Amino acid sequence: MRIPSFALLVLTLGLAAAPGQASIVDVAQSGFGFTPQNVTIQVGDTVRWNWSSFAHTVTEGTDGLINGNEAWTSPLDVLNPQFSFTFTPAFVAANPRPGGVYDYFCSPHFLAGMRGTVTVNSDPGLGFCFGDGSATACPCANSSAPGAGAGCLNSLGTGGKLAGSGSASVSNDTVVLSGTAMPNSSALYFQGTAQQAAGLGAVFGDGLRCAAGSVIRLGTKTNVSGGSTYPVVGDLAVSVKGACTAGVTRHYQVWYRNAAAFCTASTFNLSNGYTLVWQA
Repeated sequence: MRIPSFALLVLTLGLAAAPGQASIVDVAQSGFGFTPQNVTIQVGDTVRWNWSSFAHTVTEGTDGLINGNEAWTSPLDVLNPQFSFTFTPAFVAANPRPGGVYDYFCSPHFLAGMRGTVTVNSDPGLGFCFGDGSATACPCANSSAPGAGAGCLNSLGTGGKLAGSGSASVSNDTVVLSGTAMPNSSALYFQGTAQQAAGLGAVFGDGLRCAAGSVIRLGTKTNVSGGSTYPVVGDLAVSVKGACTAGVTRHYQVWYRNAAAFCTASTFNLSNGYTLVWQA
């Protein structure tokens, strides 16, 4: 059975729940400490510190001093009971830290150990709709390993995996979408405005359809050594090809050919889904 045209894919992709948004992570000031002391976020997320007693600061750095070298600082006291800071793609690119770990402290209580960290995941997006049984069941019990972050298994015994790197900023878009663990065949990278079945996906071919809504075809690549990327030299940036503007959330997936006799009568499979929140 030959792969249906992309037009058919567009027709069969249904609308799902509204796209997600960047997260706000709350950190409480509790006595002379921050709770939780260490948080991990994605690029574009906001950390919000909440005051409860005494006078404190939230100051980036490790030296305990407010001397103008810090990436941010703010009082946290009765007059300033809340401080929020958004780790935008532009900020992260301009202020890189080893491992994406941003240390911060309270200046008055630095020696008392009032410190914390914010770890910013360098992956600009978030995977969803995995073929490991955590979403809709794969069509032939061809589930990938739990935690693999991939789609349903293909004839190679691996699940196609889609991940990203770079900055999801429409003014400085360096996003690269990378598909791996697929047969050496054609692979279509596409974008949707919604997640199918609220992110759980729906059976399609040998895998799950994850990206839905209004669909834009980014480009078709040929996998080499089981993988491919979009964009490559000569391609439009993801945000340009996808007509993305600041503040929108878009969902991505790779639809690839798998001609070997495997699972259903279809000769195609799909990667997991991947979500990006585009910033200015």
